[in-house]
Amino acid sequence: NYPNPFHLSTTIQYTVPLDCKVSIKIYDMFGREIKTLFEGDKIAGTYTANFNSSKLAKGIYYCKVTALTDEQSTIQSIILIAQ
Repeated sequence: NYPNPFHLSTTIQYTVPLDCKVSIKIYDMFGREIKTLFEGDKIAGTYTANFNSSKLAKGIYYCKVTALTDEQSTIQSIILIAQ
């Protein structure tokens, strides 16, 4: 994601190697789901998703991108600095 750390919003870039269902979710540091940014079908390619952190406390969050056809996922920490 860029920028990281971020202030109010960040852009998450991801690549889908094959046509598949994709899920992008944000979790807090306790593993609670905060927000679903996208869930649906994507054709192979590179995409971006925007995460707006309004009403969230500063801290560390996690972005999980999952390709649902083969259950592959990537998790990255994202750091929200003071609002």
